[in-house]
Amino acid sequence: MKVELIRRMKDERSIPYATGAGIADVSYPTFMRWNRRYECGSELVSVPGPKKIERLELGALMGDVFRLGFGPKRTSGTGELHRKYHDQISRRDLDEMISEARRQVLDEKHESMRRITWHTPRSVWGMDVTEAKVNGGTVFVNLLQDMSSKCKLHSIADYEEPCGDEVAGQLETAFSRNGPPLFLKRDNGGNLNHAAVNDVLERHMVIPFNSPAYYPKYNGSVEKANGEMKTEESFRLVRELEAYKGNELPLYTDNVLSCLNHKERRSLGGKCSCLIFFGSEKLNVTRRDRKEIYEWIIDRKLEIQEKLGQGIKDEKATRLAIETWLLVNGHITVAQQGSVTGFTGENLS
Repeated sequence: MKVELIRRMKDERSIPYATGAGIADVSYPTFMRWNRRYECGSELVSVPGPKKIERLELGALMGDVFRLGFGPKRTSGTGELHRKYHDQISRRDLDEMISEARRQVLDEKHESMRRITWHTPRSVWGMDVTEAKVNGGTVFVNLLQDMSSKCKLHSIADYEEPCGDEVAGQLETAFSRNGPPLFLKRDNGGNLNHAAVNDVLERHMVIPFNSPAYYPKYNGSVEKANGEMKTEESFRLVRELEAYKGNELPLYTDNVLSCLNHKERRSLGGKCSCLIFFGSEKLNVTRRDRKEIYEWIIDRKLEIQEKLGQGIKDEKATRLAIETWLLVNGHITVAQQGSVTGFTGENLS
């Protein structure tokens, strides 16, 4: 600490404070100010702004922040919020929280106006772990679904949340049966991002992309499938298996998913999911093709980061690049407010 060094030079070598401050590369007035604080036992450097005397209730503050009026260009109510929390948090920190909340709210509002139509079965899959309460416990199902046909593929069910090795085995089985897709959507769970899972994806050259943190709507199609599974009448049998703890759970869960796969859907032109999925051929994509797709996406991601600034997160740039590739190659159509658009954004649900 420079203050102690200058004081030692004064005590041990009789070097004046002004000279010692110059040796330590500290201005003399600054040293004298620090020295007074040192002698009083105070902090040498104080955080800018008025001292906060009230305890910060973070939950209440965040609630008030997200209740602000976030318009296209301005945010209303910030002045009142500054006055309300003046004694709890600095204006600078509060402004940063408001700016982050504004970005999140406007992004979600924009995403809610967009709709993705998936055209190519087997090209993109999504997966998500859901849990259903049963008498005395919980059933966990990791649902794997083709995004275009809505076909539920090989899934796993257990009374404990599946670990990364189990998810990796699930993907390996699904890939061997149906061929690997080009892309896999997943959330940020540790078991879905496990090293064993990534090894399977790398070996089959499947490109993963994750949902934004704390935004499950991004994988909305699989989220909807989870809800549909839980309300299916045949899922009642799954709930009744809790007392047995046997091997029946995966079999009954597969039966529920099979019922959903044979259900006629208006979004599929009155056809069922399994007819669309199994009526399509496996992807005729070589390893060289997959490598070229990967390199195209990497180049596009770098362009996006250069255009939008390095502040854009790497995962977000990857999602935008993947959506661009899917759009350019005719695998998806993006509709916004009822009209078809070529705009690329976040929501791939």
